[in-house]
Amino acid sequence: GKVTSSSFIQASSMLLTGSEDKSVRTWDPRRGSSVEYSAPDEILDCRPSPDGTKVLAACKNSLLLIWDTRKADKTLMELGGHSDWVTCCEYSSDGNSILSGSSDRSMKLWDAKTGKMTQTFEGHTEAVNGCRFCGQWVVSCAGNRFWGSKDNRAVMWDPETGDSKRQLNGHTDALMGLDTNKATARIVTAGMDKTIRVWDAFVPDKKRKEKDDSSSGPRKHECKLGCK
Repeated sequence: GKVTSSSFIQASSMLLTGSEDKSVRTWDPRRGSSVEYSAPDEILDCRPSPDGTKVLAACKNSLLLIWDTRKADKTLMELGGHSDWVTCCEYSSDGNSILSGSSDRSMKLWDAKTGKMTQTFEGHTEAVNGCRFCGQWVVSCAGNRFWGSKDNRAVMWDPETGDSKRQLNGHTDALMGLDTNKATARIVTAGMDKTIRVWDAFVPDKKRKEKDDSSSGPRKHECKLGCK
């Protein structure tokens, strides 16, 4: 099946992949060998824990799945709460929290140790396609990747309250993913409008009226990719 996700396991020399064949695999790139973790449905995204001992997967059956890489192919935990495909997932840098985004238009925050859902972020009008931790905030991006996308924005949220703190507007088609850089306090978004955009990861002072970031000038940088 198609490989839908890949990443390095930073705590080791291993690689991690997820696939439409309903499997997650950890790979030894030197030997080409792998260990398979079976899932009940297609995998849309997968991420390792910071210490490399856990594997997190976003599954098409609306579940988040966690395996312990030190044990046999037995699911350690199933996190249920989304009502549609889980499209993206991420561990916090300390490994204590998990983020997930879904086609149900929401993003959720979880306690990685207990599996308890601790926050739900609602406000997108289309599928959440990317989610990341960003300093004291969490970030999501959304859009309809199949037809007539209208949302086309990234949103910074307060993980304590679940409130939207800043909307990153400017893309003209669905956002397919995002990433954050803690060292530079930047957010990068990728869109079906054939552009990437780089944003300062700031939240306006509460006393100031939040303005549409599509007119925020130097705080946003566009990169034309020329993709077809």
